[in-house]
Order: sequence, then C-alpha cells, then structure tokens
Amino acid sequence: AEERFNGVTSGFVLLAIGFKPAAARKTLADKAKKDGDEHAEERFSFPKLYAEGFSENAHKFNCLQRGHQHALETYTMFVSLSLLGGLTRPVTTALGGLIWCVSRTKYAAGYGTGDPQARYTHSFWGRHVWTSLLIVAATATVTGVSLLTA
Repeated sequence: AEERFNGVTSGFVLLAIGFKPAAARKTLADKAKKDGDEHAEERFSFPKLYAEGFSENAHKFNCLQRGHQHALETYTMFVSLSLLGGLTRPVTTALGGLIWCVSRTKYAAGYGTGDPQARYTHSFWGRHVWTSLLIVAATATVTGVSLLTA
C-alpha cells in the first residue's frame, strides 16, 4: 500500500512540476501589469525591444526580434516538459528535442525574411515548432500517468 501511495504522490508532484512554468509565467505577467510603475519611464530609460517606424529595416528587425522572443517564451516550458518526459521516454523526448532545435532555427529564419507568415512556409521544418512541443508534452503526460498508476 505504501509503494502505491508513493507512486501516486510522485505522479501528482511531477504533474504539478509540469504545470508550474506556465503558471509562473502567467503570474509574473499579471504582476507586471498590475504592479507596473506608471512613472518609472520618467525616471529610467528602458531599452526598446522593437524598432520604431515603418521602414523596411525596422519591419525586418522587428520580425527577427519576434522570432527570437518567441523562442524565449517557449523555452522554459519545453525544457521542463523534456525533463519530465525524459524520465520514462528518453528516446522520444530526445527526438522531440532534436526536432525543436531544427525547427526553431528554420522558424526564426522564416520570420527573419520580413514576412511573418514565412515562419511556417519558409521551410518544411518551421511548422514543427509545435510538433516538438506536443511530443515533449505527451512524454511528460505519459510520465505523470505512469507514476499515478504505478
């Protein structure tokens, strides 16, 4: 009975760890919106994340920047799910990681053309950014379920 309890407890802990990065990101975003100091910009010079204006160069820079920012936005979730999924499905998780690396590069290259739609059409691999996330999410789910039913 104790072994079953430990397995179920471990499963719940791993599932909670899997959801934590998404919850933490939402919490931080909500906090930034709520606690934002409306006078901070008067006291500090914040760096500009995107280029201003409507020139061709500004548009292309903004597309490059958005491709990079998107990778940063999904990285924590990808790594967390990979760690969990790798516990029971290391080969499948590693394959998902390889797909993520290749597709991220192609996705950003497509975005960097200046046409945001090219992130998916520039290369066969660009659209597989989401495939790789689904693979590691599935392996993490399998890990959690296997521990719950152990």
